[in-house]
Amino acid sequence: MKHKLWRRIKALLFPPRCAGCGTLLDGDASAGLCPICHANFLHTENFGCPLCNRPDLDCRCLPRYSSRYVRAYLHTCAYLPGVITGIVLSLKRRQNADAAALCAQRMAKALQMDCAVRGISTSSLLLIPLAPSERSRRTGIDSAYSLAKALKKQCGATVFRALRRTYGADEQKKLHGAQRLENAKKTYRLRPFVKQRIRGRDIVLVDDILTTGASCRACAALLHAAGARSITVLTFAKTYLYRKGALC
Repeated sequence: MKHKLWRRIKALLFPPRCAGCGTLLDGDASAGLCPICHANFLHTENFGCPLCNRPDLDCRCLPRYSSRYVRAYLHTCAYLPGVITGIVLSLKRRQNADAAALCAQRMAKALQMDCAVRGISTSSLLLIPLAPSERSRRTGIDSAYSLAKALKKQCGATVFRALRRTYGADEQKKLHGAQRLENAKKTYRLRPFVKQRIRGRDIVLVDDILTTGASCRACAALLHAAGARSITVLTFAKTYLYRKGALC
């Protein structure tokens, strides 16, 4: 009863806003998006990977810094300007629960498709969110963990915080190219006494967006050394980097 009352009070004090554009939502809004953003969001399904021309759910193109320990990189859409950018920023800046549920619904679909090919159940997976940055810890907003919790509701997998960041590490978004890779190797560590939970398990690394793959490469190396049976990277969106007019 108390939780229902608190939800009503929270809805009055903090009315829901569209995860794509930030406008106030009415009762007819679909899944945390206004009608315009919802239509644009559905329209993104028509886009495919510019490298392999496959839909994003079927794309298996590797990031710039791929890891030999990662068996597959899964994502649901390209990081396009507009509604997708708005959803990702809503996760990072406001920790929008509706946006996390919306992203998790698409991510769960990609994960279920992959598990069906492998012949395993999604409930046997161990979801490990990437560790939050120092800024995220200060603000209390952890987009990767929010997505992992929403994914747990969608597919029944277990969420486990196995990774941490060293104090005073640089943020990846402030770096570029090889700097990201070197910084990631120095930044990520396993939490104490987690190897028994990781050994022999099928791991899914969860994050909101895949840029160069440097962070996932560093984390995959740690999880492989801890005895993980397989490692899959699952993100909501993926960026496509351009250099001198060509995709890379």
